[in-house]
Amino acid sequence: MYALALLALLARGAGAHWWNGDKCPCPGSDAWVFTGTMVDTHFEGATCAVVQAEMLARIAGEQLWEDPHNGGSYKVISASMDRMEAERRTGDGKYLDKMVFHFTETFNGGCEVKGCSQSQVFSLMDFSTNFCNLHNLYCGSMDGCPIASTDLVYKERSHTTLYNWGGMNKRTCLGKSTDSLRGAAASEQAAQQA
Repeated sequence: MYALALLALLARGAGAHWWNGDKCPCPGSDAWVFTGTMVDTHFEGATCAVVQAEMLARIAGEQLWEDPHNGGSYKVISASMDRMEAERRTGDGKYLDKMVFHFTETFNGGCEVKGCSQSQVFSLMDFSTNFCNLHNLYCGSMDGCPIASTDLVYKERSHTTLYNWGGMNKRTCLGKSTDSLRGAAASEQAAQQA
């Protein structure tokens, strides 16, 4: 019992500024124990305006884009040229996560995005949900992700989970296992050849 109370206090203290530095504070959570994930992603050949436009297009459901991770729904809280705050509710409407993205132009015409997502309810394990909240807004064909308008090229340079309670499984983000993705691709290819 004491261990759980200590974990709750530690998680509570992580709150709003769980990041190395102050450029991208996490959204924080009112939950006593919660999970979270941070991702630092570099986009090649795409300005931050292009990256953010794709993310906003997905949130808006343009080109019939739907969240592949359990059919969640996103909502923009605020957006500026260098920062965006959003939230995502799970497909069943039970759980809410908040996220913050910070956009920085790079010297070679690319963009660096630091993102953080945190659960807003009691959570000890998130089964990659917070990672997927971030990843699904920019991932592209290189990971088998649906896009709204721009297929971005990127490298996720670092992933960090809060107290190692969050997962970072890209297959989970698509709601499918690798085998089912391969099977779907093979079926689609066979249908095109027929």
